[in-house]
Amino acid sequence: MNDFPEVSVIITVYDRDKYIYSAINSVLNQTLDPSKYEILVVGKLENKEILDFLRRERIMFIENKERAIGPKIVDALKMAKGRIISFLEDDDLFHPDKLETVIENFSHDKKIGFMSHPLHIIDNENNHNTLSNTGYQSIYIDKNKPDKKERFLKAWKQGSKARYTASTVSILKDILVENIGYLQHVNFSPDSFYIFVSFKSKYNMIYSDRNLGDFRMSMHSLSKNLEELGNFIKHKKLYSFYFCLDYLNYKQMLQETELKQFITGASLFHKIYYNIYNSNRDNRCSLSMNEMFKWMMGIPDYSLKHWYDRFYPFISRMPWFIRLQFIKKSFERHRKGYLSLLEERSIS
Repeated sequence: MNDFPEVSVIITVYDRDKYIYSAINSVLNQTLDPSKYEILVVGKLENKEILDFLRRERIMFIENKERAIGPKIVDALKMAKGRIISFLEDDDLFHPDKLETVIENFSHDKKIGFMSHPLHIIDNENNHNTLSNTGYQSIYIDKNKPDKKERFLKAWKQGSKARYTASTVSILKDILVENIGYLQHVNFSPDSFYIFVSFKSKYNMIYSDRNLGDFRMSMHSLSKNLEELGNFIKHKKLYSFYFCLDYLNYKQMLQETELKQFITGASLFHKIYYNIYNSNRDNRCSLSMNEMFKWMMGIPDYSLKHWYDRFYPFISRMPWFIRLQFIKKSFERHRKGYLSLLEERSIS
C-alpha cells in the first residue's frame, strides 16, 4: 500500500463474487498516478482466489461480517491514509478518469469537502442504458451563500435520476471522522449519510455533470424481488425498517441545520412506509397521530410527488387486508418498470 496517498478508495463487499474483479480493476486502471491513491476492501469475503488477488495487488482487506454498512466504513476509516475518501460498491465501476477528476476538483477548490457525479446505468452484461447519459446539471453548494438550502434541494431532486449512490461520492476524511458516532449507526443508506453530513459541515459541495462511473442495475436482483408478491413484501419489510432507523439517525444529526424541516419530512416518509409494510411494529418507527396530521398538512422543504401521497398515513392504519391491496398496486408498478427495462435492453 502507498505510504502517503491523497485518496483512499473504500470498496464495500458483500460476499457476492461475480463482479468484484471488475470493480477492483476499474480502480486499478485509473489514469491517476498509482502512488496517489490506495484501495481498501471491507466486508464479508471468503473466496480464496479473490483474497489471493487482493494480496498480489497489495490491496488491504478488512473483514467485517456485519450486515450494516456504517460499521464497515468505520473500520475502513481507521486504516485509510488518504485525506479524501472515494467509495465504490462491489458491483459498480469507476471510469478511468474518475480519481484524476476528483483530485483536480479538490485541489482547485480548497473549500470543497464533497463531490458527487452522475452514473451510467449498466446491466449484468455491462450494456449501457442510453437514457442514463444526459440531462444532469452541475450544482455548486456554497455554504456562505443564502441559497445553499435551495441548491441542496435541487441536487436532491435530481439525485434519483442521476443515481447519486455511494459509488459517486468523494468526501474529506475529516468530515466522516467528526461524525463517526452517526456513521456507526448507518444501516443501508450510506449515500444519504454522506450527502447530509457534508451539508452539515463547513465545506462546500459540488455535484458534477460528468458521468464518472457505472451503476449496475442487477436484473437478477430485480427479478428475484419482483418474481412474486411474497418476495416483494419480504424485501420491503426489511428495507423499510432499516431505512426508518437510518433517517431517524439523520434527523438527530441535522436538527441544528437548515435541513431540519426537510429531514423531518424525509424521516416521517420512511416511518409511514415502514408502517404500511409491517404489522408487528418496532416502537422506534411507530407513527403518532400528531405525525399523521403534520404529514397531511404538508412539511416545509419536503415536497410530495403526488397529491394522494398525503393519504399514506391512513393506509398505514388500515387492517392488513386493505394495506395488501395498496401493496399489490405498488408491486404491479414496480413489475411494470422492471419489464420495461427488459424490453429496452432487448431493443438496444
